Amino acid sequence: MAEADGVSASFVRLFWVALLALVLAAAAVFHGVLTHQFLQYDDDTYVLQNPLIYPLTPETIGKMFVRTYFRSYTPLAHLSHAIDFDVWGTDPFGHHLTSYLLHLLNAALVFVLTAAVVLVLRTRPGEGHERPLRFLSENLTPAVVLGALFASAFFSLHPLRVESVAWVSDRKDLLMTFFALLSFLSYLLYRVSYGTKPAIRWYLASVVAALCAMFAKSVASMIPVLYLLSDLLLFDFPRSRDVWRRVLVEKIPLFAGSALVGAGSLLAISAILPHPQLMERTVLEEVLTPFYTWAFYAAKTVLPLGLTPPYSLPGTVMHLLGLLAFVIAADLVAIAAWRGVRIPLFVWGFYTLFLLPTILGRGTAGIQPWADRYSYLPAVAVAALAGGFVAWVWERLQGVRNVAAGVLLLVTAGLAVLTCRQVPTWKDTVSLFTSAVEQNPRSIMANTYLGNALTTAGRPDEGIVFLERALAINDRYYGAYEYMGLAYQMKGDQGKAAEFFQKAVLLDTNFVEAYSNLGNSLYALGEYDRAIQQYREALRRDPDFSDACHNLGVATYARGDTASALAIFRKAAEINPNSPDTYASMGIIYSGWGMEDSAAIQFRRAADLGHAKAKEWLRSRRQW
Repeated sequence: MAEADGVSASFVRLFWVALLALVLAAAAVFHGVLTHQFLQYDDDTYVLQNPLIYPLTPETIGKMFVRTYFRSYTPLAHLSHAIDFDVWGTDPFGHHLTSYLLHLLNAALVFVLTAAVVLVLRTRPGEGHERPLRFLSENLTPAVVLGALFASAFFSLHPLRVESVAWVSDRKDLLMTFFALLSFLSYLLYRVSYGTKPAIRWYLASVVAALCAMFAKSVASMIPVLYLLSDLLLFDFPRSRDVWRRVLVEKIPLFAGSALVGAGSLLAISAILPHPQLMERTVLEEVLTPFYTWAFYAAKTVLPLGLTPPYSLPGTVMHLLGLLAFVIAADLVAIAAWRGVRIPLFVWGFYTLFLLPTILGRGTAGIQPWADRYSYLPAVAVAALAGGFVAWVWERLQGVRNVAAGVLLLVTAGLAVLTCRQVPTWKDTVSLFTSAVEQNPRSIMANTYLGNALTTAGRPDEGIVFLERALAINDRYYGAYEYMGLAYQMKGDQGKAAEFFQKAVLLDTNFVEAYSNLGNSLYALGEYDRAIQQYREALRRDPDFSDACHNLGVATYARGDTASALAIFRKAAEINPNSPDTYASMGIIYSGWGMEDSAAIQFRRAADLGHAKAKEWLRSRRQW
């Protein structure tokens, strides 16, 4: 017995050494993200201009959980951004650091969870183990540790993970996965310890973590279905009616959470303004797209080449290949299940469940029905299956261990090299979309985003070149016209800019940003009444569009109606309490009325948000 305890202790030490090595490897491969910048690619929306995250107060936290924002309901992700913003302000290092650390935690959780699942499947522990962690650790073997190590390496070092780790805006996938894995691990330990006092603690931990995952991203509302699937395929307990009644009852809190988050998500989706499709699809392509989407991520997992933020729409041939891949995979899983091997079916269910909103919700995915980030949580199932297979080979086919070790090292090193090459492309907006255009020169979105990135970087002439390329590919893309207008605005040609903005709104009558930008050009041309008309058009379609509201106030003030302008600025401040320009504008009105105390209050708010001229005004009147 003493010898067995010694062997077990040595395997536990091996477990922790392997886990530490894995985390250090992931840290080394992804460390470059810590030097990256914010991107002009939703980072401004989710962090720099997000009205829900600043200031960090109980009131703003409450708003996060009762309001939708930017076509989604992700309150815990907003809270994460709010904490970062409170600590780091606009320094991108701290925001990237949080994402970086979350990925390392997820790598560790994949390692632990894979080992736990493999041990449960190997030992079939049943229920009633008062110390489930100790029970599982006593059954550790080098094969289990190696399998967990490969699973976590395959997950965490894979280049498909780069988008989620390097892009601050995808904090929601990192958070969702962290809590989902924590929940599943707790649920597994609850199952092993069922009937003992610790079981209730594991159950509560599982429910709380699952709800946190749902509040991070609504895709996690699939968790209760996953647990039912695990009850059916992973655990050996009596299949009586009473047992299944108990199994369903214990899922009630999870289904309640799913319903709550689902309602929030539906509310967010209902607020999405419809936009015209860029490319028409055939009926066959529409039918086959869900199969293509399912196969797309599987293919990128096996062969992670040509990764890019915006993927182009595939043709009919690719749709048919996607269907073929889906059918082959389904047949293999069905054959395995028919022969009593249930694990592939569980992995299939896990992978498909968390891709299902992406597969079926293409209309709500905006211009990106396919993106690397959508694979973050589903990839855990594939990685765990690979890890379990490695453990099986290592234990049963001892004669091929050297070959297997060489293959594992080669695969892991290859993934790490590809990821190290992918990380720098996300350093800034220009480098990101330069790489995207290199990967796919005929991509409308890649050319459009690169054109806008160059314009934002102060290089509008270069930006116009790529925007013209985008329009040459598809001259009905409203977004390219808007960015073209912004480029001419930067060049000072407001008349030309207005022409492009007008084309944008003619092609997409719900393009609120283009209405507001058209108003800006008309305002710069001194056509205040026409500018006001455009701002009102934008607000009619989106009453919470704070930029248009503020700009309406500016144009109204320029027309001489200061009382109406002040009322509009107050409304703009309600919509977005983080806009320094709005407070500065109210300060100007109060100062013009001789109400210096009221002006000081508004300028102080603007100065606290970084408004330079407000700071100058306050310095000139030191008593404030």
